[in-house]
Amino acid sequence: DLFGEGGQDNRYTCDARAYAAAQREAMEADLPPNGDIVPADDYGYPILPENGFPVQDWQPSQDGDRVAVYLHPATLKVREKAFRLRAPVQDATSGTALSFPIVEKPRERADISGTGLQMIGEIRTQALHQALDGAADAVDPWDLVGALL
Repeated sequence: DLFGEGGQDNRYTCDARAYAAAQREAMEADLPPNGDIVPADDYGYPILPENGFPVQDWQPSQDGDRVAVYLHPATLKVREKAFRLRAPVQDATSGTALSFPIVEKPRERADISGTGLQMIGEIRTQALHQALDGAADAVDPWDLVGALL
């Protein structure tokens, strides 16, 4: 490579943020006329608009098909997925368009942090000491040794 630093392999980069920014610029520059830039979830699937659904490979293409262009979060590769927008359903009685219900995403439960696990361990240890102190007067010490074994 004429423009790379000497003695280094310039085919790879360690700066993921700069590479992701360059990929986003390339996505914007090469966006097809019926394309939309959409985010991707943690597994690398595109997050389509709420009334959009993916077009599978075996389905024939139609005129209203759109292309979702997204950046895979793990590999930072630009990927494309065809999708269609659902047409609003006409109400037969009133002739007005019905909107689709908006389903809210369920709240995610937070994981227990390392500090939380440490606190739980300390509480369990204190409870065990209190239980053993309370039982020490009523129980023979050899029974406690036997239970320990």
